[in-house]
Amino acid sequence: MRLARWYEVLGHLSPACGFYLRAAELSEDDDLSYECMLRLYYCFGALGDREYTCENALKSALKMKPINPEAYFLLSQFYERKGNWMDSYLYASLGLELTERKPSRLAFGSSYESEYMLIFQKAVAAWWYGKPTESRMLLRLLMDDYGPLMNESYLKLVQSNLSRLGSGNETDSSVRYDRSKYEQFKFKFEGLERVEKNYSQVCQDLFVLAMLGGKREGTYLEIGAAHSHHNSNTALLEELGWKGIGVELKRDLADQHASRKNRVICADALSLDYSSILSENFEGEIIDYLQLDIEPPKNTFDAMLSIPFEKYKFRVITYEHDHYVDMTKSYREKSRRYLSSLGYTLVVNDVSPSGECSFEDWWVLEDLVDPEMLAKMRSQASKINEIKNFVYSD
Repeated sequence: MRLARWYEVLGHLSPACGFYLRAAELSEDDDLSYECMLRLYYCFGALGDREYTCENALKSALKMKPINPEAYFLLSQFYERKGNWMDSYLYASLGLELTERKPSRLAFGSSYESEYMLIFQKAVAAWWYGKPTESRMLLRLLMDDYGPLMNESYLKLVQSNLSRLGSGNETDSSVRYDRSKYEQFKFKFEGLERVEKNYSQVCQDLFVLAMLGGKREGTYLEIGAAHSHHNSNTALLEELGWKGIGVELKRDLADQHASRKNRVICADALSLDYSSILSENFEGEIIDYLQLDIEPPKNTFDAMLSIPFEKYKFRVITYEHDHYVDMTKSYREKSRRYLSSLGYTLVVNDVSPSGECSFEDWWVLEDLVDPEMLAKMRSQASKINEIKNFVYSD
């Protein structure tokens, strides 16, 4: 096997494959034969156009040592690349059920590091295999129980998938308003009867308007502008005459705002001089609405620290803490301590569209909002606010 490995390291993959295969056939040591078949898989994979041979190498390895996790993991990845989600899910599940999950003692190692990789494989395959609830459950398990153990690449994958899938499909992950829901909406404000529909994911725009008595021609700073209309917290405000400025890192999303009246700066929200931006774009030192919503949670918090709160006041703030994807589980509390120290009042905590994956807090400056609406909304607070139940009556 050492000779085969020597050829592999030199890049002479054809003789390496021959020696790995011969060593596996002749050896009476199942551990050695198992590793030879894994190395054979890597070599044939590097040669390209050897899918059948790669698949058989891994299945042969699995037959030799069915209690080892590496072959199950690699087979799950193999079928993932082919779009065969049923088999990808099957082998990840078998790897978690039948093996000790810990890496085997291999002379030359493998790409498998820990059981979290098998769990991630199962989560991804589950999503595409028609098991979205299980997929989200596994992703949350990875974040909550394996966060410190994952390498940086996997941590980013889990965070991005959770951000995208954590609240469910479009129906489950959003709570919207249209005129047909007028009678059921609990927090009516002046002008609501003329609102045809809103755009925010979970009624953030209506929260802002309710707190400000349906104000028209207000002002906003939107950090994390994202799509121009889909899940936008400011599109409805703009339709009501509000002026504001947004910040968005992704060029394709920033460009979508060309269809709207108010400008979006395409830039890293952590690198901007907000004192200059606010002084150049707003008159006075009171701005109606501040949105803080970028990724990951640390960036949202750091962006907030760049805001010149010592000079400017914001009547309403929606702060996306993304607690469900925060591996440190610290930034929600950090943001609350910071905003409370500045005199802001937490009105609606741990906003969630479905009762799971709370991701946002809603804040106000008490002396700058409607006191009756503030009292009404504060009375609704609970550990997690499922927004459908919060804003709509039965």
